[in-house]
Parts: sequence; structure tokens; C-alpha cells
Amino acid sequence: MTFDWNQISNVLTSLIPNIVTGLASGGLSAWITYRLAFRRFRAEKWWERRADAYSGIVEALHNSLKFADTNIDYMQKGSEVPPEKDAVVRKAAQAGHDEILRSVNVGKLFLSPAALNRLTRFLEESENIKSEMWSDYLEKDYGLTNACLSEFAQLAREDLGTTR
Repeated sequence: MTFDWNQISNVLTSLIPNIVTGLASGGLSAWITYRLAFRRFRAEKWWERRADAYSGIVEALHNSLKFADTNIDYMQKGSEVPPEKDAVVRKAAQAGHDEILRSVNVGKLFLSPAALNRLTRFLEESENIKSEMWSDYLEKDYGLTNACLSEFAQLAREDLGTTR
């Protein structure tokens, strides 16, 4: 059996460009797919971090709202909040307030400017509540916190692209 090296050379000459082209296009396709997948992964992670930031603030506002709500409920019943329950809601409200303060400072990374402005306005308004009576203070605090919670939730939905 003899080999016709010319024929083998012709076959290899025609196959090599096809192999090189296939490898190059496959490599380029894999690289593009990787880049697109990585970009999407980063965008999804960034969205999750922003969603977590918004969610934490909504929870903090809820905890702040619960303090006034609990006190108003007990006042309407003609009694005082039991000391153990008062301690729990006060601690949660303080933690919520601290979370909101932290979010204003750190939130520049994750929150929209409108959301940051709303939180800043809330903090200023809640610090400047003026009232003669405890019940009046609680009602004003409840109103401010509830309004902020509603507006902030809407801003979060808009920023996260989940408007309803």
C-alpha cells in the first residue's frame, strides 16, 4: 500500500483552514457568551443588593411605625403599654431609626437620589416634631412615618423596575 502524499497534502490543506476557522469562531463565541453571562450575573447581583437595601429600610420604617401604633392602640384602650412590650417596641424603633440613619450615609451606593432625599426629609421632620401632649406626638410621628413608608415603597418599586 502506497500513500499518495500529494493527495494527503491536498486534503490537509483544505481541512486546516476549516479547523482553524471552526476553532476561532468557537472560541470567539465562547468568549462572547462568557462576557454576556458575566455581565448579566453582575447586573442581577447589583439589583439584589439594591433590593436588599430598599427592603431593609422598609423594615426599619415599619419598626418605627410600630412604636407609635402600639402606643396609640393602648391609649385608645385607656391603658398603658406593658413595660416588657414597651421595651421591645422602643428597641425595635431605635434599631429602625439607626438603620435609616445608616442608610442615608451608606445608601448613596444603592439608593436613588429621590429615595435618599425622602429619607433625609423624614429624619428632619421626625426630629422636629413639636407637641405639648404625648398623644399628639404619637399621632404626628405615626403620620410622618406612615407617609414616608408609603412614598419610599413607591420610590423603591420605581427604582427597582417593579412599578405596579
